[in-house]
Amino acid sequence: MPEKKRVLVIDDEPAVLGFVNAKLTAAGYQVIAATNGEEALREARAHPVDAVLLDLFMVPISGFLVLDGLRSFSDVPVIVFTSHPYLAEKARRLGADDFIAKPFDPDVLIEKIAWLLAGERKARSRRERIEPSFEAAAPGNDRS
Repeated sequence: MPEKKRVLVIDDEPAVLGFVNAKLTAAGYQVIAATNGEEALREARAHPVDAVLLDLFMVPISGFLVLDGLRSFSDVPVIVFTSHPYLAEKARRLGADDFIAKPFDPDVLIEKIAWLLAGERKARSRRERIEPSFEAAAPGNDRS
């Protein structure tokens, strides 16, 4: 039996964290949960993961700082999520691979994670950032 893919979910809202944890676990992922940026960076260093789901609005360390910290040592695929979709471009410039707006459909989230883990994301190093917009690279969009 193949090993479960590990997803680090970072959100300071317990209800969101619990909901995402339940949905991803039911979809066959192993979930590591973090409620703040410091905990998230510790977990990511101590237990390498296959993907990260990151809320942008957290205190005392914002999701942007967490993303920047992750990119200092890892190229793990990162999906950012927030109720402020206008921040997607800033997150992309910092190294996010995809974006999903809150509230979100859990099936879409699971599809995005599976898509990234299947290796369909643009290859890049810590020094390079992806070029296409999130929408152009989203699952289901025509890539021709």
